[in-house]
Amino acid sequence: MLIVTDDQVAEAHFSIEERAHVQPWSRNTFRQSTGAGYVIRSLYVMRQQQPTLVGYYVCHSVLDEVTLMNIAVDPDVQRQGIGRLLMDDLIARCSSVQGALQATVFLDVRESNHAAIQLYHAFGFDEVGRRVGYYPAQIAGECAETAIVMARYPTSTIAL
Repeated sequence: MLIVTDDQVAEAHFSIEERAHVQPWSRNTFRQSTGAGYVIRSLYVMRQQQPTLVGYYVCHSVLDEVTLMNIAVDPDVQRQGIGRLLMDDLIARCSSVQGALQATVFLDVRESNHAAIQLYHAFGFDEVGRRVGYYPAQIAGECAETAIVMARYPTSTIAL
């Protein structure tokens, strides 16, 4: 496996985004996430001697705060540790050489996304707030969904 910083959004990113999320980012949103302070990290695996994108994340940094803006894993390879590898990379990027977290890391997650919440808890994230009605309804006619705001502070520990 190979993690590459590419900051270039490829067709494969759009394909995964559309299949992995109920309300996927638009191409324009991706393009706006390649400027100053943004990082796109992509995870590729070799398949038939070709690198194949299986997941990525987008984060934004301001001073000592990093916000995970988007994370997606190809639905064909979910539940195989790809999300964990991406989170490992994010935490490593925010840490010193000795492994101490140097930044506060924030993220939002749908209240109903129990698998993601469990993963974030395993990486030392705790709920710090809620945004009622933040996410559009997944099904027409339903109510908008609450976002759980989670954070991991430099003093947090990982319970892996």
